[in-house]
Amino acid sequence: MTGPAITLALVLATVIFLRALPINQSEPLHSLPESIDLCQPAALPLHGRIDLNCATQETLIELPGIGPATAKKIILYREREGGFNRTEDLLTIRGIGPKKLQAISQYIQW
Repeated sequence: MTGPAITLALVLATVIFLRALPINQSEPLHSLPESIDLCQPAALPLHGRIDLNCATQETLIELPGIGPATAKKIILYREREGGFNRTEDLLTIRGIGPKKLQAISQYIQW
């Protein structure tokens, strides 16, 4: 069989399989939860890296040079801007300069 013939055979087999499935029309074929939490539990810096878009205030405080006030600013930025896209976004937060960014960047993941 050639490539297109194999593809056609797979498509036909899939269609036949799907038609054979019983469907209860009173219920949706599938349902999704109302909200999906894409954040994994943040790892502490001593054990790995943290995701700035998911980390709690308590986890952020574990970063070198980050106290409660700066951790709150990080969370407020995340909520206001929809999250961080790159490490340098932290420089827009008052209290985080190039030196502090360099100190914490090894603990950040995306």
